[in-house]
Amino acid sequence: MWEYIAAGVSIAVVLYLLSQKRNKRRSSLSQTNIPKFRVSDLDQPDKVALFRKWMIEEGFVVITLDDEIQPVVTDYIKYSREFFAEDIEYKKGFKGQPKYKDELDMYKERQVNKGFLVLDHKEFLKLSLTDPTQKMPDRPEQLGGTFKVLCENWEGMMKKFLKIMLDTTEPETGKPYSKDYSAIMEFVGMGSSVSIIDYHAIPKNEAKYASSDKATDDNHFPSATHFDTGLLTFIMCSSVPALQIQDRVTKEWFMPEKICTPGRDAFLIIGTKLKLLSSNGASKFIPPTLHRVCLPYETQRNSLLYFMDLPT
Repeated sequence: MWEYIAAGVSIAVVLYLLSQKRNKRRSSLSQTNIPKFRVSDLDQPDKVALFRKWMIEEGFVVITLDDEIQPVVTDYIKYSREFFAEDIEYKKGFKGQPKYKDELDMYKERQVNKGFLVLDHKEFLKLSLTDPTQKMPDRPEQLGGTFKVLCENWEGMMKKFLKIMLDTTEPETGKPYSKDYSAIMEFVGMGSSVSIIDYHAIPKNEAKYASSDKATDDNHFPSATHFDTGLLTFIMCSSVPALQIQDRVTKEWFMPEKICTPGRDAFLIIGTKLKLLSSNGASKFIPPTLHRVCLPYETQRNSLLYFMDLPT
């Protein structure tokens, strides 16, 4: 009898130690060796496995752009800055328009979330390849062609990232995260867009903040703490580090741009709609990424991103 009890206790101890080992994780992201992935590497099973691990556990990965697209990114940022430098009345001519006539009344009181937008101390230029109502700026003249090349390249890249995530196996069920996503791949580009944000340099006395992000003596939060509402967001590393991702282990704020190269590296994060593509439409296995922008006063910043979303 005592032998059975001893054996039972031993098994319990082993199971406890194994659970502790599984739950034991790093101390903080700032002390962790963060891998970087190239798109061209993500045909290798070991790289794909590590990519999935980081996305699921940490909520982000760092991507180094392939060499041929880096000059296109540099050019698009340059031409976008020239657009933002234009007169405000010219820029207002590129505000987004409702896609359907029955939306006209809905959008009388608020801006359409596309085209040229102004919000507090920042300006947006949010463009899509598939919106028939979109009006492309004609100054500078190179902007439209550069946008097309960039958007087509990133659309293919983002579909590759999405496929990797939807191919993930949920450990509790042993089944794929998504049952059938072949039809989804055909339509995700229709709801996606490339945005560039121009954060204005503002003095301390003009800073606004949300209740969760009170301005400090040194910084303000022009993009307060939030989850993105799409599937995935791809954010280029800026020359002005400000993007913060919340460490899921320590709950501290981590600024990955400080370890990356502007115009060359980017971050992929998870939006709230990814769970809609899971087998049950509500899986919590791959949670969205909590993030914000923390910017010093009197500092201007540009942020370029690809927002992958479902068509509406």
